[in-house]
Amino acid sequence: MKVVSTGIRICYIADSKSVHTKKWAEYFSNLGWDVHLISFDRPIPMAGVKHHFIEKVDVKSKVLRYLVNSLLLKRVKREIREIGPDLIHAHYALGYGTVAALSGFHPLVISAWGDDVLKTKGVFRMAVKYSLKKADLITCDGNSLKEGILKMGIDEGKVRIVFHGVDTEKFRPGEEADLTVVSTRLLEPSYDIETLIRAASIVVKEVPDTKFVIAGEGSEKRRLISLSEELGISDHVKFVGWLEQEELAKLLSTSSVFVSTSLSDSTAVSMLEAMACGLPVVVTDVGDNRYWVKEGLNGFIVPIKDPQALARSLIRLLKDEELRQRMGEENRRIALERADYRKEMEKMRRLYEVLLGM
Repeated sequence: MKVVSTGIRICYIADSKSVHTKKWAEYFSNLGWDVHLISFDRPIPMAGVKHHFIEKVDVKSKVLRYLVNSLLLKRVKREIREIGPDLIHAHYALGYGTVAALSGFHPLVISAWGDDVLKTKGVFRMAVKYSLKKADLITCDGNSLKEGILKMGIDEGKVRIVFHGVDTEKFRPGEEADLTVVSTRLLEPSYDIETLIRAASIVVKEVPDTKFVIAGEGSEKRRLISLSEELGISDHVKFVGWLEQEELAKLLSTSSVFVSTSLSDSTAVSMLEAMACGLPVVVTDVGDNRYWVKEGLNGFIVPIKDPQALARSLIRLLKDEELRQRMGEENRRIALERADYRKEMEKMRRLYEVLLGM
């Protein structure tokens, strides 16, 4: 029988708009923990979570914005004193993680999410390194991200892999509606949705009934819509914007193939959600994708920025229903075994308790 520790007061310092923050905080609230969240972002509803909103200063320069908002540290420290937590857990090593590290509170957990470690340079990389060195425990969601952390000179003994995971009860297989290729990544340069659209222009010539559904928002949306029009495939490509979790689960469960054209990654939750819904996946050869995807067994791995290679893999899957079904079943099995959100949160609970000497 699982023993649940109650009476623990935990304070998250994180983006209150993030679905990952919501899932993490609500899980421990449901365990009976006293959960608080300090955020510079307007909160979304979270069951049983006490919000502490601190409004940040809007400055156009990225460097100046970080400098100005560092002045909010005094308010953060005051909130921490009033909350009186047993431990603090910051999500994202830069920004929220830096503020948490500067607060001087211990024990401190920091979760690195990917870009904060893998893409930061200069003064921002120095801030990430400072934050991670101050943490008592660091979590990350893949080996590639762990390697990036260790390259900063961080003690390997305090780094643990904990996946954000996927709610396998919410994200589950459904009935395939039409031949649909789906992407649920942000419409930002690092996710390279352009390559998917260029691949789509090749695919529809071979499999004309194929639909491409692109969920998500981002700075490149207008350009990507224009590109689909220029390529003459706007009738085949639908941009559906940002979706709530329930809508997203429904879209994935009725689609045929999931695609991620990202230029860098650790472990993408979007891919895990698709796997939990029983979809074969076609992903770029970055990050931890090879840990999750075995070529030809549960999906295909393609080079970055290669629409022809992507199109070939998509065409093969779209023309072979049996292959899609076999790969999808394998992905559902993998998601249940290695990516279930509740299992990962139980792993996190045990780490918290060790940190607290319980």
